Amino acid sequence: MSCVIVHLHVLFGIQPSARMRFFSLDVSEWLMENISSISTSNPYKLAWNLLFSSCSWQIWKIRNDCVFANINHDPSIVLSRCLSWATNYANLYHLHCPNVAPHRLSSQLLQWQPPPSGWICLHTDGTVNAVSGLGTIGGVLRDSVGSWISGFCRNIGFSDALTAELWAIYHGLELAWNNGFFTFQVRSDCSMAISLITNPNATSSSHTLVRTIANLCRRAWSLEFTWVPRETNRPADSLAKHVPPDDFSFLMFEQPPCFITDLLSRDVHGPPYCKARSS
Repeated sequence: MSCVIVHLHVLFGIQPSARMRFFSLDVSEWLMENISSISTSNPYKLAWNLLFSSCSWQIWKIRNDCVFANINHDPSIVLSRCLSWATNYANLYHLHCPNVAPHRLSSQLLQWQPPPSGWICLHTDGTVNAVSGLGTIGGVLRDSVGSWISGFCRNIGFSDALTAELWAIYHGLELAWNNGFFTFQVRSDCSMAISLITNPNATSSSHTLVRTIANLCRRAWSLEFTWVPRETNRPADSLAKHVPPDDFSFLMFEQPPCFITDLLSRDVHGPPYCKARSS
């Protein structure tokens, strides 16, 4: 997709001699020169290293689409994405000009929080493979001290991200009901799914799964739906990502799989997860 770079060079008025140098440098020198350049001599006042990094990432993504999914992208659309990514990043950290101070980065410590004594918490997560479009889900039931009760995972076929998150919540609710748990919290890192389910008009939603879940909530139980950061939802996320690719049955785990035991222990005993944020 060298044509994307050429379009970028033309758009920003980069001279032919500099363009020739761009395509003739040794790889190591080429990378260092481009990721170090903070020149903002372009109509968007964006540092060149931001544009270069954004463009490299987009080219890598569309190359994967072409090789693995036989999907081709129009260079003009790719260029638009490059500019959008670079602009959003620059806006986030005030990086339009080298003499503008960026946001300071601070850290936030995130730790799994137990539900009230006597309550159960259900963590759910859904994920969709960017190449195949196939969705998988996972969920974990834990008590108020973080001990394992049950877990599940499943392939759900072709899906989008929101639908995968909703399927995870639906199957988690059914599992909790079948195990006789009627007072618990449902935790998901998908704020959209939580918002749709807790909407007063959820039973008349245009999304079939939202209506189904809303009707499940009318059963004789006490439920709380809570958004949680992705960092505190890792056991469910790990289950969703470890579904056997050719197995479409509903898989249940009476004991935690070995690949999430460390995550479960860290939730309870620490250390907390550290998440960087701008201030």
